[in-house]
Amino acid sequence: MIAGIEKEPLIPRDQSQISVERSTGPGPAIGTHTCINTPTRFWMVLPNRDKIQEALTFTWKELPMPKGYLVAHIRVHDAEGFKKFAEMAMPAIAEYGGKVLVRNPNPEVREGSDSGVAIVIEFESIENARNFYESSEYTAAKAVRELAADTDLILVEGM
Repeated sequence: MIAGIEKEPLIPRDQSQISVERSTGPGPAIGTHTCINTPTRFWMVLPNRDKIQEALTFTWKELPMPKGYLVAHIRVHDAEGFKKFAEMAMPAIAEYGGKVLVRNPNPEVREGSDSGVAIVIEFESIENARNFYESSEYTAAKAVRELAADTDLILVEGM
């Protein structure tokens, strides 16, 4: 190794983004950088450079993986049917690691004209949210909901 530059090719085991909060010496600027974890060393790919520098002297934290969210606005016209939907959907939400953050039957509408139930469900990732939405369990529950309510629903990735 010469001045922190490895001449041998690396086979990355894991690549992710990190945030450098403070540097203890010469090296990358504060900000977000790509890192490569190999079996024995932590490496950081410096932006706009053709070298890899060992980053053991830098204070860093791994950025969390963005969460996935299901956001729905539901206008119920059949309360019994909607109750059946909720009974079917809750086990599926739990199975895919979902956590209901908001369930409000009377949200404060500031723009738009529709009122109804506001729902926000958090998942560990957008992929988990997609897997939940596309699951056979939720598909069956959704068929019941479609008979009992009009729904606007989106999946979004958090920051």
